[in-house]
This record gives sequence, C-alpha cells and structure tokens, in this order.
Amino acid sequence: MKNWKRKDSGKSFEETENEIFKDFVGARTESSAYIVKENDDAYKLLLRFLKKPIRIVGDYDVDGQTATAEMILGLRALGATDIDFYAPKRFTDGYGLSTTIVDRFLTGEPGLLVTVDNGIAACDAIKKAKQLGWSVLVIDHHLPVIERGKIILPEADVIIDPHAKAGTANFEDYCAAGLVFKLFQHILTAYNAINTFTFDKIQSLAAIGTVADSVKLIEKIGGNYVYDNWLIVKRGLETLLQNQGRTNGLYCLLRILNLEYKINETNIGYTLAPVMNSVSRLNDDGAKEVIKLLLREDN
Repeated sequence: MKNWKRKDSGKSFEETENEIFKDFVGARTESSAYIVKENDDAYKLLLRFLKKPIRIVGDYDVDGQTATAEMILGLRALGATDIDFYAPKRFTDGYGLSTTIVDRFLTGEPGLLVTVDNGIAACDAIKKAKQLGWSVLVIDHHLPVIERGKIILPEADVIIDPHAKAGTANFEDYCAAGLVFKLFQHILTAYNAINTFTFDKIQSLAAIGTVADSVKLIEKIGGNYVYDNWLIVKRGLETLLQNQGRTNGLYCLLRILNLEYKINETNIGYTLAPVMNSVSRLNDDGAKEVIKLLLREDN
C-alpha cells in the first residue's frame, strides 16, 4: 500500500507523508507554540467582566455547540458569576448574530457579549449592541464583509479571526472550537488562571468541533507545514477517554454511542457529530439542548 502512487503527484503515500511531516520538529510539535496574537487582549477583556453579565451567542452546528460549551466552561473556571448563552435557532433565526437576537437577548444591565463561530460579518448587530452599552468579543473563523475590495470589520472591542485579520496567527485554519481552545490554552500557559481539569474538557470539545467542521488539520504557511489542528485532535482524542476530560453529559453521549472506551476521528465525523447536528434539524431549539447536555455534571 505504501508504494501506491497518487495520480496527482506521482508520489506514494509514504513519500507524501514524509513531505508533509518534514517540518514536524521542535516547537512545531507543541500546540502552545502556535500563537493567536489577540488572545492576551481577549483575556484582559474577560477579566473586566467576571462580576458582570456575560452573554454568549454561538451557532447551531457542532462547531458552534462545542465552542459555546468551551467558553462557558472556561468562564466558570475563571470565576464568572453571570453567564448566559443563546444558540440561534436553525430555522427561525438562521445563522449568526442579528439585530433581532440583540433586542431579545441583550436585556438588563450591559456587560460583555461574546460571539463564537459567528460575528465577523454581523456589523449591524454588533453596532447595535455597542449602542446599548455592551462590550463585544468576536471569536470567529469565517470571512469578513468586503466592500469595494476593502475588509469591513465589526466595531467589536477585540476580534479573534485569523481569516479576517491576516498575520495574527501562525496557524490560520482553526474552527471556532479551536479558537476558543487557543484562548484558554493561552490563559493556562501564560497565567495559570484555569485548572487542568477544565482545560482537558475544553480540549476534548475542541477536538470534536475541529473534526466536525472539516477544517484542515495541517496547512502550509510561508513554505512550512504547520500542524496545530492535528495536535488539537490528537490530544483531544486522548482526553475524550479520560474521566477528567469529559463532563458527565458528554460521557453519557459517548456511552450511548459505544464510544466511551475507544474513539477516533472517523467515529467523530460519522457518528458523534451527525448525532449532535441532527438535534437542531429535528428541533428548532435543539442546539441549546446539546449545549446544556455538554455542560451537565450532575448524575
């Protein structure tokens, strides 16, 4: 099998693998070596609102579900006291933050709005949130609005989106779950401000979201291969099988799918992720129920 030649390159799988992993040495083998520049600004913004309202708007797909759950787990570990989330309804809301969601969700005392897996193109909705007195953190991996060849970014306080802000990360093709993971990885490694039990749960969810969103595990930037999504998934497959790496809710979901003792990326892509995605297709508010399950720690 290893000598089978690919039609596009004429190389065997072994030759192709050797080419792709030729840079996999030194710092490239550590996920923490891959930096997202805005993570420190995002952490300092979060710290300002730990005793104030923090509202999270995610998405109804697996990436949005896992990214939202990660953010809530991380905020709880930091000591946030007033957290709520909104998962847009697939059929009645459609994708992403809207002015309608702002009107309905951002009520009461203003605090911090966090968007995950959306927000980079929600310029009108974020402008309205700012007018209502809310600070805004955008964590997204989608492309921004472009008008007359110019990138238009929303009026958020901090924006994390390597696809919209070129040169802000030395790996670019994260999904939202991966970007939230990178934020809390920075908080752990730079400040030791969250516990490793929470971080392992975030790692597990990041692996699920990364596989489910079909982003590149390895990409080539500046002539070098970079591997951070591959590292996130590799380590996440390990933490998914450890008790401290999964909430009780996630454990129950894995157990009913016979994945609690053995799991790989194919199991996530063709069994776990489709089950999680199906809930918001069967029930307009289904994504909310998935997120609540992922966060459950009771028996």
